[in-house]
Amino acid sequence: MMTGTRRDNMMLYRTPVVNGWQAGIGWSTDVDAVTTDKRNKAVADQLPPGQLPRTFSSRNGQRHFDVGVRYMQGPVKLVATYDRSMRRATDPSYRNQKTIHGYFLGASYNFDPLEVYGQIGQQFGGMMSTKGLHYTPVIGEKRMGSFRYHRGARYGSLMVGAAYQTGLHRYMTSWQNMQTMGAIAMGDTAQMHVFSVAYRYILPKRTHRQFRDAPSFLGVKKSL
Repeated sequence: MMTGTRRDNMMLYRTPVVNGWQAGIGWSTDVDAVTTDKRNKAVADQLPPGQLPRTFSSRNGQRHFDVGVRYMQGPVKLVATYDRSMRRATDPSYRNQKTIHGYFLGASYNFDPLEVYGQIGQQFGGMMSTKGLHYTPVIGEKRMGSFRYHRGARYGSLMVGAAYQTGLHRYMTSWQNMQTMGAIAMGDTAQMHVFSVAYRYILPKRTHRQFRDAPSFLGVKKSL
């Protein structure tokens, strides 16, 4: 969907599964350590010779809060999460936009052998992380990077799909859509569509048993 799966320096607690329900909460003191190192170097390069940057502070890291709940019992699976990313105080544009926050909702139902699923989400105040889009060609005059803060920016995403399981064969297809709904941070208002098809065949019986008993992709969104 909208966000990548990586969270640097993340502390996470997950509750036991009770009647199909499970909750989780996470906190990171610096969710993108590589970007922080680059930013610290840029700050140091702008200072007079011999003067050290004031970067030893908890507010120098890009903090991230993560909370969610999921339900997995019978043919129904549900997931809901909320994310909030807080910009590092040493960022030159800190006062322009300090936070990005967003939500994510997903559901699936297994009719056996057909499973249908869908997800929606929105982000406000910028784009938290798009690990896949980060490496796409330049959009307009800019590249869509990770954790882009922009006042008034708002993004929405949608995914629907289906999977058909017959024995060791699994056929999957999905459609994803992403669009800007507020101030434009990328300089381009065009929507993005992604169409996907996949086929899976499991060879050894042990692997088949592991895949059969594992939760669907909705059960492993990020750290939840």
